[in-house]
Amino acid sequence: MLKKLRRRFILSVMAAVSAVMLILLLIINIANYSVTTEKLDRSIEMLSEMPESRVPFDGDFDDDDDADDDDLDDDLDDADDYGYPHMMDPEKMGERRWRNPDEQDSFRFFSVFCDSEGNITDKVKNPFFSIEGTDAEFLVPDVLAKEKTSGYYGGYRYLVKETEAGHILSFMDCGIETENMRNLLLVSVFVAAGSLLVIFGLVTALSKRAMDPYIKNIEQQKRFITDAGHELKTPITAIAASADVLAVEHEGDEWVENIQCQTVRLGKLVENLITLSRLDEENPVMEKSEFSLSDAVWEIAEPFASLAKAKGKEYSQNIQDGLTFSGSKESIQQMVSILLDNAVKYSDDNGTIRLDVAKSHRSIVISVFNTCDIPDISELYRVFDRFFRLDKSRSKKTGGTGVGLSIAKAIAEANGGSIKVSSENGKTILFTVTL
Repeated sequence: MLKKLRRRFILSVMAAVSAVMLILLLIINIANYSVTTEKLDRSIEMLSEMPESRVPFDGDFDDDDDADDDDLDDDLDDADDYGYPHMMDPEKMGERRWRNPDEQDSFRFFSVFCDSEGNITDKVKNPFFSIEGTDAEFLVPDVLAKEKTSGYYGGYRYLVKETEAGHILSFMDCGIETENMRNLLLVSVFVAAGSLLVIFGLVTALSKRAMDPYIKNIEQQKRFITDAGHELKTPITAIAASADVLAVEHEGDEWVENIQCQTVRLGKLVENLITLSRLDEENPVMEKSEFSLSDAVWEIAEPFASLAKAKGKEYSQNIQDGLTFSGSKESIQQMVSILLDNAVKYSDDNGTIRLDVAKSHRSIVISVFNTCDIPDISELYRVFDRFFRLDKSRSKKTGGTGVGLSIAKAIAEANGGSIKVSSENGKTILFTVTL
């Protein structure tokens, strides 16, 4: 139980930290995406309205990055003709173009004019950018098909404006910006993953210390139950002996019979609490060995077969031969005894009880079925809670202690297995143990 509690503590902490990390990761990258996109949109809007973006295109996009100075002079002449107030010094513009290519790339921009049917009517460029004409012809129809005024496509940020004659599509190369966004995403993901691994190591190392007070409290409760149980055994034994003597002297006295009955019940309760306390330990002391599970279940089930038939209930069992299991034979028999006792006590009159033991793949499945009437099926999951009863009105009639199924679950888990319960419409109940 303590191991499970520690695992749940670690998982809870890691789930909370992971959620915070994911939120921060999303906030950082979404914010960066929004800021970068907004910056690109402002730039493309500004450039599309500047006079220099209206340089007429001569009919062919030139993608020669090694253009000579004559080409540059021609571009600058065009810029002068169309009103470039900041491009009047060719020497400075030449230095800007060739001395800082990255800065040049950040302003790679061109526009395309289309009619209402999407046919390209004109292409214009700025003096610092060249693109293959075929690229522009492929970009335009795809962008128009998206029916968006702006967005990303093929390494460009585009802006679409409607006019009376058709559309103006402005494109800006955003390769650097998208690469930066991609790099930030990758770096933030790796940092988050590394942080989670470090936090997981720290939480795992410190979880035991964090849970020490709770573990000590649990240990004290177990020690109290065990010590109190042993102390109660002596007076219970004395009361039982005295009641037996009184029963001999006052035969048929209902008060003496009631004392005997309640003494037996109290003795069972104390013994069950001690057993449950031991099974709740992290490493319960159990003598484990390989034994014939088939024979062990046959041995413990026979008395219940007779008891069920004596009460007018239909009992059947199907135990596969040759099954062996490595565990505690006594505890497995106790678990089967609890489940069968529960079936006999709580099955309805003239009801049906069935025990099945068989191998399924690599596991051994023990199932106990019986018909019954469950008042509230929504509380079925609580049957393994201590002192919980599905039908509280029958607690006095059956005389149980209310911890039997809790012990059955603890035994199954102590032997490396599990137990679950299910019901169909509240008219039947099935306990399934998987070892």
